[in-house]
Amino acid sequence: MDETKLLIIGINGQLGSALRKKYPRAQTTDVAQLDITDKQAVDNFNWQNVDCILNAAAYTDVDGAETDTGRQAAWSINAVGVANIVNAAIKNDITMVHVSTDYVFDGRQEVHAENEQFSPLNVYGQSKAAGDIAVSLTPKQYVLRTSWLIGEGKNFVRTMLSLGKQGISPQVVNDQIGRLTFTNVLVEAMGHLLETHAPYGTYNVS
Repeated sequence: MDETKLLIIGINGQLGSALRKKYPRAQTTDVAQLDITDKQAVDNFNWQNVDCILNAAAYTDVDGAETDTGRQAAWSINAVGVANIVNAAIKNDITMVHVSTDYVFDGRQEVHAENEQFSPLNVYGQSKAAGDIAVSLTPKQYVLRTSWLIGEGKNFVRTMLSLGKQGISPQVVNDQIGRLTFTNVLVEAMGHLLETHAPYGTYNVS
């Protein structure tokens, strides 16, 4: 695998930062260089030296996605933006590695299998499920479905730590069960799939 022909989209997020450490010679973009919600911009991007897209771009504010502006942003980035990248991947014969979420399910199953039917309960999950469907149209694709991502940057663990240091006793929901996924673990899983030429498809990784 030629690292210089990898393109990391969403380089400034938690996952993008971890991917940069794993692949320091890869090509990188963020919204300032490539707005994935702009189809024309995606079509005009120079895909000539890209063999594989590592898509770390996403709208991940679950509560924010329930607001009027957040709903639009979630669908624009997680569904329309992903579809734009998929179109470029198909046209240019590029492998696509995409990160999904356990929120595409309703949580009623004790163990979620890769082939479980989508059953999202909220806007965030719905927008991510739509993106997954778009990615499934790409002949060469890996979808890594993960949960509660933790890495460098803003996340639940750091928020709780900050509140604790301030002497604040936070109130949080108690009706969710999740499993932390550290960004370095997810990045290693991506590398494993690519380096071993694993069968294309969806993998649950947490």
